[in-house]
Amino acid sequence: MLPPYSPELNPAERIWHFLRSHWLSSRVFADLEDVIGACVDAWNRFVADPDLIASLCHVAWAIPPEPSG
Repeated sequence: MLPPYSPELNPAERIWHFLRSHWLSSRVFADLEDVIGACVDAWNRFVADPDLIASLCHVAWAIPPEPSG
């Protein structure tokens, strides 16, 4: 179980920080559609790069479960 406040241990927080700092920051949007469009573009760029996903989501302390059977 994670401590009550530990964004550095939560991969989703690291992803959100990366998206904001690289593709969504320092921009002015005309309307909500532009915001949504920018978020969709950022997400699509993110999921197109498996190495980036691995680098943000990998944690050394997480050990994958052993296969059962």
